[in-house]
Amino acid sequence: MLRLTRYRFTLRMEDPVRLPAYAGSAWRGVFGHGLKQSVCVTRLRDCTNCTLRSQCIYSYLFETPLYVGKGSNAPQPLVPDLHGLGSRYAPGESFSFEVTMIGDAARHLPSVIQAWRHSGRQGLGPHRAKFSLSRVELLDLQAEGWQQLIPRAISNASYEPWREPIALDKTALRQVRIDLTTPYRSKRDGHLVTPERFSAQGFAVALVNRVASLRKFHDPEAEAFDSGPLMHAAASLTIHEPRLRWREWQRHSSRQRTHMQMGGVTGSFTLAGEGLTGLWPVLQLGQWVHAGKGTLFGLGRYRMRPSEEHT
Repeated sequence: MLRLTRYRFTLRMEDPVRLPAYAGSAWRGVFGHGLKQSVCVTRLRDCTNCTLRSQCIYSYLFETPLYVGKGSNAPQPLVPDLHGLGSRYAPGESFSFEVTMIGDAARHLPSVIQAWRHSGRQGLGPHRAKFSLSRVELLDLQAEGWQQLIPRAISNASYEPWREPIALDKTALRQVRIDLTTPYRSKRDGHLVTPERFSAQGFAVALVNRVASLRKFHDPEAEAFDSGPLMHAAASLTIHEPRLRWREWQRHSSRQRTHMQMGGVTGSFTLAGEGLTGLWPVLQLGQWVHAGKGTLFGLGRYRMRPSEEHT
């Protein structure tokens, strides 16, 4: 359904840093500023009315426009996986995180690398802690290992996107356990989806729509799929043993100069129903592209595992 590439970036701190409890806002802020400063030629604060927006790497990766000249954005082709990052790092200490790049986004890897190098010189967090980009690796899904790209030179052939990065289990499943490891943030009928409003059908339909949008905007050459049968399959799903809770976190928006609440649903639940087999490729893919809103912050990460009843 989509071409994906998965990279691992390793940063080495030069100054001590303390990250917030959830690092998504810090990641988005430092990388976004670094990318814009690296590639922007107009130096406009707001990209909405920029005449170069449709040709800009920053806009494509970070503020993907639905329509040239209008403010609405499509889903971005970068999905960071920040799960498991610590909150404090000392000088000389290193940490890694992974990023999925979708479809055509992979050709902009050199700009992403340059953005992280620029960001390291600018610094991370309120005290501008300096860091360096020490290593970049590509997940080789055929060899099931990581291929180092930096510190050695990058060649175009070394990060050619794989078309089938996920081995799909064709076994007819009737139920699977899903763990929401970062907040799942979504809306239904104009209201945030809370643990009480969370539904199997809503989760599956939103995921199908997200995959379809990502294909449309970032990988139009990928094999087309009919979302109709997938929607029908989603309608048959039921949710069992939900152990869900609301997790709130706050981020500071430098553009709007205010703090914003960015909470979502975390926990686990079991999906069951005959439609699970048809939706299996989408559910597998969602583990890489995440679900819901705020995926550029690392939100919507989930993992699947056999339910206790299935094992």
